[in-house]
Amino acid sequence: MKSPWIIIILSVALYSAIDWTEYANLRNGIDLGTYTQILYNISSFHAFPPFNSILGESAWGDHAHFIMIALAPLFALYPHDITPLILQIIAITTSAWALCDIAYRRFKNIFFAYAITISYLLFFGIQYALSFDVHANVFTCALLAWLFWAYETDKKKLYWLIFALTIITREDAALFTGAFGFYVAAASLLPSSYGQNRRLGIITLLISIVYFFTTTYYIMPALQENHTALAYFDIDKRIFFHPIKLWQNMFDNSRKVRTFNNSFASFSYLPFFSPFSYLATAPNFIARFLSGEQQRWGMKLHYSASLASVLAYGSILGIAMIIRIARRIPIIATKEAYILIIASIALMYSTYAISLRDIDLPIHQYFSHINTDINPDAVAMRSHLQTIQKQIPQSDSVATISSFVPVFATREKVNYIDSATNFSADWIIISNQYTSWPLSRKEINTAIYNLKQNPNYVLLENTNSLFVFKKI
Repeated sequence: MKSPWIIIILSVALYSAIDWTEYANLRNGIDLGTYTQILYNISSFHAFPPFNSILGESAWGDHAHFIMIALAPLFALYPHDITPLILQIIAITTSAWALCDIAYRRFKNIFFAYAITISYLLFFGIQYALSFDVHANVFTCALLAWLFWAYETDKKKLYWLIFALTIITREDAALFTGAFGFYVAAASLLPSSYGQNRRLGIITLLISIVYFFTTTYYIMPALQENHTALAYFDIDKRIFFHPIKLWQNMFDNSRKVRTFNNSFASFSYLPFFSPFSYLATAPNFIARFLSGEQQRWGMKLHYSASLASVLAYGSILGIAMIIRIARRIPIIATKEAYILIIASIALMYSTYAISLRDIDLPIHQYFSHINTDINPDAVAMRSHLQTIQKQIPQSDSVATISSFVPVFATREKVNYIDSATNFSADWIIISNQYTSWPLSRKEINTAIYNLKQNPNYVLLENTNSLFVFKKI
């Protein structure tokens, strides 16, 4: 097969450009700061398990992203807040090779293999995830692609290594591997399979189930102050005993319907033809659509990123099913190449229609020159903040606005300002010109005024909308 690396390299360049625009303009926030601090604490051999001062809890009490242990040595090579962004882009883009190779091995059709690669790399879930901060489920998505590849190429030892890495990306990653294990085990029962890989599927399923419940109900609660077991499904669990009500609540909002439809439409509905797609996507959609947090329902943010490799692999399995059915119909039994070409064209069209044409999508905005200008004031501000960061003793605590948090994340004690009245950090670095979630600009101005009146703090700097306060 001709190498898909040109497509991958172009995607790296594109996402790097989009990421750099966000990064240079100080539009990142708490998520990037969180992962930067976790990697910093692990690579610096601080207390284990690492503490996340930004969220005020153990790093793994909120999400069990133990994969950070494996990424920490890479972070140590360049301990900087841009490093997690680079690792994330490289992980997701290079995983496209695995899906491309699977498609080509199955059908020996370069057009379909490239179409799968492009659809995967441009999937809206990946776009939104890569354009803002760092998220563990992006690494889940990348490793799932390699897991499917190891299975398809019958590399058993590599399969189990990748499986181990996959389930430690997040606590819910085991739901995807469990679904895959169930699919493999069930598929082995078909007459044509002769029981192949049944054992692998069953073991994958069992380990995934044990890992999921052990992590969510024992490990993570033990790392929380209130020792509360994770409620992965953020809903009234009684609804599961009412299938009709469950279905109604799953699709009672236009945002939910649009997200569900566009997830499959991005791959020209090919995943619909594979049972694996239903098994693997169901936990994600149920957890999101029945949640009371409305931001989980939509296409934006990072919540759809982990579906990308599942839908891409589901598309490959889906077209395999279509071809298997076509072989039973004499008039089209010999038209496999035409089916693949039609599928490739359909994939390219759906990718354009769903993942490129929408004006809210990061790639569309980038090429439309929407919010792509780099503000020289922001660049200068970042440089100044980095200078301040080096001058503050590592033993001192820092509180700052959310968009500045990543810059100060390579220290043990940093948190974001979430109150206009309560202050306790040794240093408070604040500005009313950049994102300060969860506080509004008005609240930030109130905080600045209160700090100026606070006898416990002295104002060391007031230049270019930057205020640096130090506790006396």
